[in-house]
Amino acid sequence: MGRLNRAGIMVYGGTSKVLSSINLSRAESNWISVVEELRTVLDTNRMLMEKQKRQLGTEKRCEKELREASRWRGMDDVEKAAARVGVKGPELRFINTCNRNFSLEGASKERRTENKSLQSQLRDTAEDVQAAGELLVRLKEAEE
Repeated sequence: MGRLNRAGIMVYGGTSKVLSSINLSRAESNWISVVEELRTVLDTNRMLMEKQKRQLGTEKRCEKELREASRWRGMDDVEKAAARVGVKGPELRFINTCNRNFSLEGASKERRTENKSLQSQLRDTAEDVQAAGELLVRLKEAEE
């Protein structure tokens, strides 16, 4: 058996080894391995979460489009059924008014989407014009 000297070094029959540094190296190596494994698991879970988030967004958009399409089909079905039965008068006017309202709603939604796109383009153009103006001022200052 060995004995510890003042520096904390184990002495065995005249040879000394630093056990504490060996143990620390092993522990550090183990912790590094654990951290790398956890980082890998975390990255995998993060990618999976992002994929599921994209899928959820896609599903929400599809659901919205399906609801809108079913409303349109429903109005078309009502119109066809009314034509088969021979609906006339105020009932026919009501059906036609509902159908027009759905058409106007769809058109206004398309206009809003187009307006948002145009506003975005306008902002980009305004930023470009401002940058060009600043560049022109710098060029004039450089010429002077």
